[in-house]
Amino acid sequence: MSEEVKNPLSISEIFGLINDANKNLEHDVYIPSLNKEIHLKPLNALHSKNIAKAALDGAFSQNQFNIIMYNILKDISDPSVPLSQINILDKISILLELRNKNIKPFLEVELSDGNGNKKIVSVDLPPLLKKIKKLKFSFDDEIIELDSYKIYLNYPSIETEYNFETHLYKTKIQGMTNKDEANMKIFATSMMISAITQFIKRIDIGENSIVLTGKRVNECTDIFEKLPGSIFHQIMTKIEKVFAEKINKILNVTQVIDEVEYKGSIEISPNLFLS
Repeated sequence: MSEEVKNPLSISEIFGLINDANKNLEHDVYIPSLNKEIHLKPLNALHSKNIAKAALDGAFSQNQFNIIMYNILKDISDPSVPLSQINILDKISILLELRNKNIKPFLEVELSDGNGNKKIVSVDLPPLLKKIKKLKFSFDDEIIELDSYKIYLNYPSIETEYNFETHLYKTKIQGMTNKDEANMKIFATSMMISAITQFIKRIDIGENSIVLTGKRVNECTDIFEKLPGSIFHQIMTKIEKVFAEKINKILNVTQVIDEVEYKGSIEISPNLFLS
């Protein structure tokens, strides 16, 4: 017969014990744009449940993943550094560190030799996280000038990304009954405009400045859609050649296997925490 427990703990006392125990699992992560480390709490079971739920959202799982990760980071990251000060490149460093400390210190990545041959390789995260600390990125604004226009671009903050993703979900995705690839193609243009507009910080037209940071999402996208097509293409080029290139320095993986070079990329998606 089991011994009767006297004076059982209340639920608030149980939560207190768990919180105290979890403090031993807290850790720091390097933030490239701030050139310093911030403190993180560990992921809990509810966080993992929500990430897994995002993976079930079909073709739009990345939208849900970005929204869910914003709320998780708001819960576990140092409150003295708001998410409006941490950008989407920084987020990659944070998510890789969360994988390293909470799931496994490695991940599997599919590589290809460009001729249809594929290999699955294991990527150790501690060396990659050390590499991120050594990379020296510039976070100065990129500027596009055309006639009377001057466009200032930079990485969107995690908060800005969340605002745009939430707006996209509420206005385009939420009411869809079938979230498959076909429907994703229908809204591809809206998704592309949302993704691009996030990078625009300010637009100068002659003597007038239009600051997009802080404006409502629909106002930002409406302004973007009024810009000349030639500016649109220059913005796309800047994003691909400057901003994406820095991210690729972190995520791209190259290995030589049996004297053949294989290349691939780490995927920042729900799968980062589910395998």
